Amino acid sequence: MSIKMRSARTWLDLTSSGPAYGIAVTTLPLFDLVYAAPETTLTTPFSRIGISLEGCSSVTFPPLFGPSMTTRLLYLAETVPMSELMYSGLFAGILPAEGMPEAVIAKVEKYLEDLAPGSISEWTTSFQAARQSAVN
Repeated sequence: MSIKMRSARTWLDLTSSGPAYGIAVTTLPLFDLVYAAPETTLTTPFSRIGISLEGCSSVTFPPLFGPSMTTRLLYLAETVPMSELMYSGLFAGILPAEGMPEAVIAKVEKYLEDLAPGSISEWTTSFQAARQSAVN
C-alpha cells in the first residue's frame, strides 16, 4: 500500500494507490479528504485474526457505509474493491495512481487559494469537535 499524508493549515488529506489494510482503512473516515486510485481495495482483517476493531470504525463505518457494507468490511473481513466503495461519501475523488500525490497537493493548494484566510482552521476545529462528540 502506498499512503501519503499531508497537513495543510490543519487540513489533513490522504491518498491511497493500492490495497489498504487494517488500521489504514479504519482511520480513513477521520481524514478531511481521502483520494484513492481505481485499483485501491479496503480490507479490515480483525475478525479473521480475532482482535478488536480499531480506529473508531464501529462508530464511523455504519453511517458512512450502511449496515451491509459495514458487515462485509468489519465483521466478514472481505476485501472490497473501489468500484463498490467510490459512491460511499468517503472519497473526495478517484484519481490515477501515477502522479496522485502531486495531483492531490495541487488540488488542495488550489482549494486553499480560493478560501478566506483562517477559514479552514475555523472549519476544521468546529468539525473535529462535532466528530469527537459523535465518537464519545
